Amino acid sequence: MRTPATLRRRLIAGTALAVIVLAGVSGALAWNQYQDNQNRAVGDVDAKVVLASSIIDEAFSGGISTLQAIADAPSVVEGRPLAMDAYFARVEKSGTRFYSGGISWIALSGDVGASSNRTATSAGVSVSDRAYFRQVVAKHVPYVSIGLISKRTKKPTLVVAVPTFGSNGALSGVLTGAISLAPPTTGKARAASEQQTEQLGLEGATILDRDGQVLSPLPPGGRLRRVENTTLFARIQKSSTGTGVIKGTRGLEGASDRIVAFATSTRSGWTIAIDRSESAIYASARRSLILALASLGGAVILILLVLWIVVRRSRRAMDAQGEQVQSWSRLTRKLADSATPSQIADALLESLESGFPDAVVVVDVDSESGEEIRASSKLPGWRRIAGDAPRLRAVADLTTGGPRTRSLEREKPLRELYLAYGRRLKALHSVPIHDQEATPVGSISLMTARGMLEPSEWELLGAVVDQASRALGRARAFEHEHDLAVRLQRSLLPDRLPRIPGINLAGEYLAGGTGVEVGGDWYDAVRRPDGILQLCVGDVSGRGIGAATVMGRQRNIFRAHAYDFASPAEIIKRMLRHVNDDEMVTTAVVSIDLLAGEITYSCAGHPPPLLLDVARGEVVRLDAASAPPVGVAEAADIIEARIQLPEPARLALYTDGLVERRGESIERGIDVLGESMAADASATSEVVLASIADAIGAPSDDVALLLTSVEPVLAVDVELPSEPGMLPGFRRRFRAWLTRRGFDTAEAGEIVLAISEACNNAIEHGYAGTEGSIHLVARIDDGTLHVEITDHGQWHVSEPNDERGRGILLMRSLMHEVDIATTPQGTRVTFARHLGAAVEARAPSVVPAGPSAIPAG
Repeated sequence: MRTPATLRRRLIAGTALAVIVLAGVSGALAWNQYQDNQNRAVGDVDAKVVLASSIIDEAFSGGISTLQAIADAPSVVEGRPLAMDAYFARVEKSGTRFYSGGISWIALSGDVGASSNRTATSAGVSVSDRAYFRQVVAKHVPYVSIGLISKRTKKPTLVVAVPTFGSNGALSGVLTGAISLAPPTTGKARAASEQQTEQLGLEGATILDRDGQVLSPLPPGGRLRRVENTTLFARIQKSSTGTGVIKGTRGLEGASDRIVAFATSTRSGWTIAIDRSESAIYASARRSLILALASLGGAVILILLVLWIVVRRSRRAMDAQGEQVQSWSRLTRKLADSATPSQIADALLESLESGFPDAVVVVDVDSESGEEIRASSKLPGWRRIAGDAPRLRAVADLTTGGPRTRSLEREKPLRELYLAYGRRLKALHSVPIHDQEATPVGSISLMTARGMLEPSEWELLGAVVDQASRALGRARAFEHEHDLAVRLQRSLLPDRLPRIPGINLAGEYLAGGTGVEVGGDWYDAVRRPDGILQLCVGDVSGRGIGAATVMGRQRNIFRAHAYDFASPAEIIKRMLRHVNDDEMVTTAVVSIDLLAGEITYSCAGHPPPLLLDVARGEVVRLDAASAPPVGVAEAADIIEARIQLPEPARLALYTDGLVERRGESIERGIDVLGESMAADASATSEVVLASIADAIGAPSDDVALLLTSVEPVLAVDVELPSEPGMLPGFRRRFRAWLTRRGFDTAEAGEIVLAISEACNNAIEHGYAGTEGSIHLVARIDDGTLHVEITDHGQWHVSEPNDERGRGILLMRSLMHEVDIATTPQGTRVTFARHLGAAVEARAPSVVPAGPSAIPAG
């Protein structure tokens, strides 16, 4: 006869057997997962060296592109060493130095002809015996050397070389960039290098050149040496794919039981290897197996306990436990899908609220942005506790230690809560959440009318805490990786913008979403010696390391050509030459000429910049010079437009992530940006971002924003080349500036004529056909124009004649004050002219004779 007891026993036995079978299957799955984790750990190491190899390839591609861009400079094509010295020095100072050992040009004889850091020790250096020089001369293609000892510094060095060609297309020499391999010597630089290596997961990595020399890490003293295990290195070099993982081998330095992951850079031929012990690589997999088996054991015990309770209890209790099991299942799924501590807190609240319908649930979790405390309950009238921040803080503060039940009436911090809610809440049941290092990362608390919880309920809370701990660990790692990705992106942007009188620049980069991949948005600004400000904002299609490297390359190309060309269209045309078939870039380049009072711009597939006339309150879209994106457009498609620059003015360059939202027209976003600029002309980039987010929502994509404020300029500081051909353009620009500053046409013409004479004297007598620069500083104080013109040439006396010799007399007749001082270091001419006051005719000044006298002309 089948009695209820027999049926219950059979039910328990059958369930126990099913649990055992389930445990066996789960154990087998855990073992398979353990093996998968081992393979994943090895794959992670392999991925790191492949990523490092890709980064090195892209870095050298960008470095070679930079050298090739420099090789196109007029001074290099024309083979002028002195001009190359100055040009290389400007390029080195213009941004982050990729070539820490400097840039040099080597004549076909093998002698160093020009260098960015020319010293006495570099004179007469010949590299004709170096492989990189011979390879480039022989094959006319770029070449990356092995580790070398520099002939100049005697330190470990790497050289990247590209051919240079003259205006006739013939090979004229070799352009090289040297990279010092010596490790940082200062404490801050060394710590920063070690931190970057640790963040990229490349601690313990070894970099070998094609000859098996260890380039990194270098031993104390910076000596180059060959790897000890040459057999392993030979095996790596014979790899057909250039990448792979070798298990159970002797390491690079001879240690046994090692796993060596390697990848060979296609551009440089270097090998990046990570050599670690098997125990270190498989440690995480073993921990995961132990935790999985422990969780499985706990789950089996919990299921058996729940089954025993369900059999013994009433139908109501069985329904309650069934709801808890369902909430556990929902919690597991939700935690698996949660990527942030905030989402984890919501999942815990929803699950525990269903599993404990007679309680007020309080969840406290830590995140990168701070602590979050939330509460929820299904009990009517008690839900207002969720908004009582001080009392929730008091609850969270009592969750230290292990699982514990406290009386609300007897705990002083909670007695007020006990009284405030009609003595209906009697007990606080709390469980802290710890990470794998036993550090508190949050807590779960239940406030109930019951004085105690059932053992099964404590078990359920423990299991929930275990799942929450794992989920928080993943979320914190995810937040850290996202933060690292954003820092990497920001490191590719300029660390500071030029400081220019009359102009205020503010740049802002905002990472969109919580993805860990870097994007390709950027902004940059370059001030030319002639006072023209070049601005650029761009966006590379796609995401990840590839987009970031394309962005870095195009930004470097912009900086290199911004000094050679004042035309935005010409700069974009140069960018066209350095884009691959599968790459697409949108960009906007704007030139601001404060002297001429003009803005010149060109856009390639990019949203139009916005210009605000502050005095009139009008916003203009700069959309008259648009072309397809870089990577699609042809050179003939790139055009530019020029407009007058209002004073004061406000200019915004931005990427589409600022104004584009799902469900909204991009035109609407651009209009909102213009409205924000017009509403507050002094708004910061943060205020602009906030106003746009309020109007059309927070951005979901990366955002780059460059705001430029332009005020009336009462001072000029420019540097001009000693070339007569530059004077007509400068005279036009300076006359326009004087006119805007209140000088009438006649006054402006006389002032420009005097300045032109002084500049002509510097060109003709100071430099006498040699290359040099003229420094001009002008300012207006209390209605008086002060001008100072300085050159660094040696004065050359010319024979006077009827057509010459009147320059200084002319300057004295046009200006109220003229002072000329010459020294062996150069000549300084200072002028003063009062606004609205004519210059009285004066007798010609007698120029004293002697070796220091200045010719009158």
